[in-house]
This record gives sequence, C-alpha cells and structure tokens, in this order.
Amino acid sequence: MLPKVLLVLTFASLVLGGPSRLQLRAGERLIIGGIEATVGEIPWQVSIQSTSGIHLCGGTIISNDFIVTSAYCSAFEPSSYKVISGTLEAAHPGSTHDVTEIFSHADYNETTSENDISIWRVNPPFTFDANTNAIKLPTQSVESIPGTLMTISGWGYTSATTPYSDVLLKVEEPIVSKSDCNTVYSSSGGIALNVICAGFPGSNVGACIRDTGGPLFLNGELRGIFNGLGCDFPVATYPDQFTEVSAYRDWINQITNWSLNK
Repeated sequence: MLPKVLLVLTFASLVLGGPSRLQLRAGERLIIGGIEATVGEIPWQVSIQSTSGIHLCGGTIISNDFIVTSAYCSAFEPSSYKVISGTLEAAHPGSTHDVTEIFSHADYNETTSENDISIWRVNPPFTFDANTNAIKLPTQSVESIPGTLMTISGWGYTSATTPYSDVLLKVEEPIVSKSDCNTVYSSSGGIALNVICAGFPGSNVGACIRDTGGPLFLNGELRGIFNGLGCDFPVATYPDQFTEVSAYRDWINQITNWSLNK
C-alpha cells in the first residue's frame, strides 16, 4: 500500500461529537514489539485527550508552560482538548491541564506533512517532579546519524482491534538515512523537508494510530515528532516519519517567548 494513504477515522467525532473533519494517518501499524515504560522513565510524555477523556495523540513537555506535538493533532480550538501528564496510564492521570493556546506552524502542509509541528500552552503549568519533567531540545546543528537507535513512545493501538494501550509503551528504532527514506517513499513524492525516518522495514515494530505527536528521543533529547506516516500492518514496509525538531529551534523559541511576554 502507499505510505501516504489515509484511513478515515472518527477523530473529530471523538473531540467534538460531530462529523469527522480530520483523518488520522493509519495503515494499522502500531507500537507492537514494544515494552512498558517504567515509572519516571519518560517524564516528558503526555497524553492529548478529548475533554471526555479519550486519548487522541501524544505530546512532549518542553517547559513548565508548553508541550510540542504534531500540527496534525491540532485542528480544533484549545478548549476541545486536555493534556494529561505524570502517569504511565492515560486513563489514570497524574495531572490534568487545560489547553489555553495552540500555535501550529503557519506553513504546515497536511498533504505532504511539511512543517508538521505545533506548540501548545497549558494551564495550570506543569509542576516538575520525578514523573513530570521537560525534555531537552536539540541544537540546530545536531544530526541524527543513520543506524543510531532512538526511542519512540506512546499509548497507541497495540493491535488492529485494541483502541489504545492501557500503559505507556516504548520501542527502539534505528535512524534511516534521508536518502534511503526518500527512495522508499519515492512513489508518493518522497519525504518532506525537515523530516527524519526510523524503523525496521520488514518487521512489525513501530508506531501508528494515536501515537502521532509523540516523541522520538535519544539520551533525554527530543529529536523528532511522529507525524503518523509510515504505518503498515502486519509487516512494516515503510520507515516511520518524524518532524526533525532541530530544524525548528528558532521557531519554538519565538513562539514560546512571544506567548510568555505578550
């Protein structure tokens, strides 16, 4: 199947109770082959939920006031969402936060996934402890070297019939070179600018439905934001795609500083 085929899901009805206006990218590949995260191991991971408590997407804490996620997960008004932090179980939150502002990249292209990044401001701010903390952001010059194992995490589907995982799961995937990833995706136009890829083609290890927006990280540093592309089932034909965070350091600083100082 083509890697950018979209499976229409009822994401919008889960958020707003109305007809679907948003399609979640999915072929049905999930965090399979992953293991449960331990308490305090991934303190920057958050669950983005509807106001009724349904897990929708992942996100990553970058400061006391802000998370970063996918623009794909950010189609609605801030009041349509809540953010859950400090827990391994999305259904049993450690802390619940309202969303007060959403700043999606102005040049986000849903079709190509270019600039698929969004900053959310929350209230109350996060209180940092052993289970809740910010991830380190990469410098603009950092490179994700092909073959390097990095970790992805999320509460996404664990089978084609399971809505989402009860507990936070993680799995390691190797970085795939941009040239190789571009070749794999050539039939659908290649990968977007500022995208990195990771995965084990030919395996059933990876991320997909409701893992979108979650982190790809190495040694406590955020390298990528899962954009939902690369899903396939039962065998992973395509690498997972992630927005390359290092390319957006200036943009992140501009947005967060403006929001705090306006």
